[in-house]
Amino acid sequence: MHRIVSCLITFFAIISMLGIISCKDAKSQKSPNKTVLVLIDYSESVREARKDYIDAIKKVIPKVKLGDHLFVWKITRLSEMETKPLIDEDFPYPPPQKNDFYWKQAVTKAEREAKIRFDEIGKKIEGLLNSNSDFSRKTDILGSLQVAEKVFKKDKKDKAVLIIMSDMIEDSSEYNFERERLSDKRIGEIINHEKIKKRLPDLSGVNVYVVGAKAPTREQYQNIQNFWLRYFKECGANLPKENYGSALLIFNE
Repeated sequence: MHRIVSCLITFFAIISMLGIISCKDAKSQKSPNKTVLVLIDYSESVREARKDYIDAIKKVIPKVKLGDHLFVWKITRLSEMETKPLIDEDFPYPPPQKNDFYWKQAVTKAEREAKIRFDEIGKKIEGLLNSNSDFSRKTDILGSLQVAEKVFKKDKKDKAVLIIMSDMIEDSSEYNFERERLSDKRIGEIINHEKIKKRLPDLSGVNVYVVGAKAPTREQYQNIQNFWLRYFKECGANLPKENYGSALLIFNE
C-alpha cells in the first residue's frame, strides 16, 4: 500500500512539473513587445504628402503584433496641448492558460481578433488622412516630442518606436526652419536653448523613423536633416540617416 501511495505521489509530481514547464514554454513563446507612436503632421504644408503617409501606415500596421501598443497623435500648432490621441489601441496577450495547448488556442483567437482591429485601424487612419478638415497653419514638431516622451515613459515595453510623418520643417511660435539658417553653430544654439529651458525630451533607446521630409532647396533639406539627426542624438534616440526621408522604405521593428 505504501508503495502505491508513493507511486501516486511521484506521478502527480511529474504531472505538476510538466504543467509548470508547459506554462513556461508558453510564456517563452511571447515575442518582445513594443510601443509604436505615430506622429502625423496636420499642417497645410504637407497636404500633398498624405499619400506617402498612407503608404507608410500600410507598412507599419502589419508589424504591430500581440503585446504591442499603438498610438497615433497629431502634430499641430499646439502639439504639446493635444491631449487626446487619434488612435490608442493595446493588443495584450491572453492571460496564462493551464497548459501549452490551451495557450496556443487562446493566442490564435487573440491574433484573429487583432487582425480585424488592424484592418479597422488602417481604414480609420486612411480616412483621417484623406479628410480635408482640421488642418493647422503651424507645425510644432518639438512640442509633439514632449508628448512622445510622456507616452514612452508611461507605456513601458521592450522596445519603443517613433514614426514621424512630416516635412520636418518646424514652424512654431519660437522657430521657423524655413527662415532659419541652420548652420552647425545655430543648431547647437537651438539645442542648448532647449536644454536650458528643460524642454529636451528623454527619448533614450527610441528607434525613430521620419516619413515625408522635404524642403524648398537641397541645402535647406540637408540643414534641416542635420538638425534632427543631432537633436535626436541629444535626446538619446536612434535616428540613423537611412531612416530619414520622403518615404518609409523599410520598417523592420
